Amino acid sequence: MRRLLILLPLLFAGCSPQPQTSQPGTAPGVPASWEQTGFLRADRSRRFNFPEDHGPHQGYRTEWWYVTGNLHAPDLRRFGYQLTLFRIALTPEAPDRSASAWRAEHVWMAHLALTDVAAGTHYAEERFSR
Repeated sequence: MRRLLILLPLLFAGCSPQPQTSQPGTAPGVPASWEQTGFLRADRSRRFNFPEDHGPHQGYRTEWWYVTGNLHAPDLRRFGYQLTLFRIALTPEAPDRSASAWRAEHVWMAHLALTDVAAGTHYAEERFSR
C-alpha cells in the first residue's frame, strides 16, 4: 500500500497536459504567418451603417457572412441550409495599385451545407479562392 501511495502521484504527474505554448492573444493552431499586427480589431461595439456593412471591412484580418434558412419540399420534407463566406486579408495595408494584377489581397472560403431532416442526412461542400 505504501508503494502505491508513492507511485500513484508520480504516475499522475506524468499524465498532466503539456503547458500552453501560444503567445497571449493568439489562438493555438493558428499559423504564425497569420500575424495580427497592423489589422484593426473588433473589440468594441460600433454603429452599423447599411448597406456598406453588408460588404467587406478593409483593415480587418478576418470576417464572415452567413445565410441560413429552412426549406419545405412539395412532399412536406424539410431541409435546412447554411452558406458561410469567409474573407481573410493577407496584409493590413491598402492594396498597391502599381503591384501585379495577379497579387492576391484576400483568401476566400465558402462553406455550403444542406440537411435533409427526414432522411437524417447532411451534405457539405467547401471551396477556396484568392
